[in-house]
Amino acid sequence: MRKKIFVILVVVITLINAVSALYIFINIQMLKTPNITFKMEIVEINSNEMIIHSTLDVDNPNNFEMITKNIALVTMTSDGTEVGNMYIEGGVIASNGNRTYNDTYCMNFKSHIPERLNTMISGAVGTRFCFLELTIPLSVNVVTVIDDIVENFVPPETNIQVDFDDITQRKINITITVEMFNSNSFDIEIDDLSFVIQNETGGIVGEITIPGTRLLTNTTTDFKGHGSVIIEILNSEKTIIDMNSEITAFIAGFEKVLPFNVKTTINSPDLKSILPGSTPTFAIIRGDFRAGIFGLIDEETLEVVNPNNIEFIVKDITLSIARIDRNTKRIVASGEIKDGIIKPNGTTVLKGSMIIPYRKLFIPPLGGRIIPNWLEIILKANVTIQGLDDYFWVGLKAYQDFHPLRRDRVYKEPIIVDWF
Repeated sequence: MRKKIFVILVVVITLINAVSALYIFINIQMLKTPNITFKMEIVEINSNEMIIHSTLDVDNPNNFEMITKNIALVTMTSDGTEVGNMYIEGGVIASNGNRTYNDTYCMNFKSHIPERLNTMISGAVGTRFCFLELTIPLSVNVVTVIDDIVENFVPPETNIQVDFDDITQRKINITITVEMFNSNSFDIEIDDLSFVIQNETGGIVGEITIPGTRLLTNTTTDFKGHGSVIIEILNSEKTIIDMNSEITAFIAGFEKVLPFNVKTTINSPDLKSILPGSTPTFAIIRGDFRAGIFGLIDEETLEVVNPNNIEFIVKDITLSIARIDRNTKRIVASGEIKDGIIKPNGTTVLKGSMIIPYRKLFIPPLGGRIIPNWLEIILKANVTIQGLDDYFWVGLKAYQDFHPLRRDRVYKEPIIVDWF
């Protein structure tokens, strides 16, 4: 009896397997390849890796269940270098159903610029009935273009400051300070910063190079360099700072070199503003009066003490004298001093004279005294440096009490005033 039962079971199992095999065979013949959609989304990029969120959608177009097994995704660059991989166990997809697989994995491009990525999706698909299953290999290649990795690079925020320091006869020493902020999620490296300094018409007045360095992500870095520009920069109202360099972006294991340019315009300094203020140039005015045929002759002496290392040209020097009677002032004489050179680190003496007509000096205004209370000496001049088009104006004013009986009219004390 037992043997009969055993034989019956073997026959039943054989029939079931035969039917199953036939069913699976028929299904395999009729099996439609699943529709596969693969998407990659960049979650994060840093200097060492790119984190990818992948979505694999599998649609079962068949009227029977389909199984997926051992799905592997291998991503390679266009030259065949593997940069990332992911494994999915698989599972059962209902007839005419869909199943989505989500996962996150990292890519390192190993010094290869990833303009295109090839993702090979491999595994097995098939069907199952009772204890039997039959699968066929699956192979899909997906090409992804990711040029936007580099296109989304943001140049560092840059602020350029120029300080004009010391001045010499032919040049002005300057300091350039550059502040850069790297807002990217990866490090960048700035090559040497090359500065071309131009005037308004594009003429080059100076060039400076500052060594570059690496900028870490979300950090601010300062660069500082020293150099000089020619003195003719003072002839223009605007100065153009043209900075050029190259940036190396370290993105997920590869490097990309990009050009970098920043151009800014600043106001050119004026001569007076860059002269050192700690030891100003000053002047002393002295007067010497003597009687002449037509009036009182005034010999004026101008002493200029120049502590700077540069010489100045002084032009258009005019003198005038006014008599002051209480609150009334009127010009009684005028003259000039010849143009001259103010020597550096020394004292320069310039002289001029003028005649004060007796009628203007001793005929008082209405209600005034015959002898004025004071004489006011006014000097005006234009000062510049050799090679400059513009001058800056200086003016001096000194007062002296008047005693016509004294021949020597040197002031009781030297009149010292700031010159420039």
